[in-house]
Amino acid sequence: MTDNLMVYYPYIKFIHLFSVMIWGMSAMGAYVYYFRTTLFEVKKDSQNMELQQGLIWAYEQFDKTVVLEHIAFPVALIIGLLMFVMAGWTADNSWILVNLVIVVGFFIPLEVLDVRISHVLGPKI
Repeated sequence: MTDNLMVYYPYIKFIHLFSVMIWGMSAMGAYVYYFRTTLFEVKKDSQNMELQQGLIWAYEQFDKTVVLEHIAFPVALIIGLLMFVMAGWTADNSWILVNLVIVVGFFIPLEVLDVRISHVLGPKI
């Protein structure tokens, strides 16, 4: 069955890489360039209601990117596992072993903590 799917491997890899890019950059860019900037402006002039409304809007947009990030990560994991099976890799390959150690040992715990902070412990507006 995996031999039949190998025709689609480049497309599957594209979706995997696209998911990794969305996961890696979506919330960070929104935070640095929009939310944080608006937050600093509100701190300078805390009485300005227009800035207060802008901050609420920026937070809502930032939260949408966080949700997008938390959808892209499992997609990247699932498709990565699919590519692992399709290509017939094993843990004997040192590159894939290092990659799996990084994903399982660092990125998955980091993402679990991120989801907990942003959706469970985070502020609600």
